[in-house]
Amino acid sequence: MRQEVELGEVEKCAALRHGSRIAKALDGSGDPTAAHVEKALGEIGYNLPYRLHGPVEADGKVEFTLDLRGGELCLDGTYDGTRTTFDPYGVHPAVYCTDVKRRG
Repeated sequence: MRQEVELGEVEKCAALRHGSRIAKALDGSGDPTAAHVEKALGEIGYNLPYRLHGPVEADGKVEFTLDLRGGELCLDGTYDGTRTTFDPYGVHPAVYCTDVKRRG
């Protein structure tokens, strides 16, 4: 149950939309600090404590996890001050996004 699960087509599409929205808000917007990322994500609606895990500063980047589940979608993101990257994955509804053993 703590294993990553396959995303359906709808969730794959939703992941792209969330990723694009987040990148638009963050890319080139400022310093890679946890406070900056948290504020930017909050301004576009990702400010609920149970949805946003992190952000955490590491090696000049900011890492965060978003729980976007109505289904099984979670998204790991990284912002480096210039560019945002994201990695969507599926999680069983009874498990926290951050507790999942990722594939690969």
